[in-house]
Amino acid sequence: MTGESLRALALIFTKPLIMAGKFSDKHVFPLFLDADAVTTAAAGALAVTTSYHKVNPGAADVAYTVAAGTIPGQLMVIININSSNNNANITFSDPFADEADVVSLDNLGEQCLAMWSGSKWVILSGEGAQESA
Repeated sequence: MTGESLRALALIFTKPLIMAGKFSDKHVFPLFLDADAVTTAAAGALAVTTSYHKVNPGAADVAYTVAAGTIPGQLMVIININSSNNNANITFSDPFADEADVVSLDNLGEQCLAMWSGSKWVILSGEGAQESA
């Protein structure tokens, strides 16, 4: 099934529930954007047009930023693919209250998963990731 057909199928099932008042605007469903993975080495912004990022901090620690999401429920997976043990420091511009705004992925394979609530990024998990406020 393609991403487009999955979206259509989800709409078929959720639209009647929304119309019947079973869901409010407070419900956010996870959404994995149907776009290719992006590999980024240089410091700067990680695109919010895809849900899957591979960061490669190379020969030194590198700072990345994540701007506001585009769709409530948007998921973002960020994985450090560099084996040199350099930090990929990811700053979320709009973190959820009392959440860390910087996640450090400092070893090969460390990753974090975040979801856009519609107004804030919520860090859902971080295998090996270190968070700081």
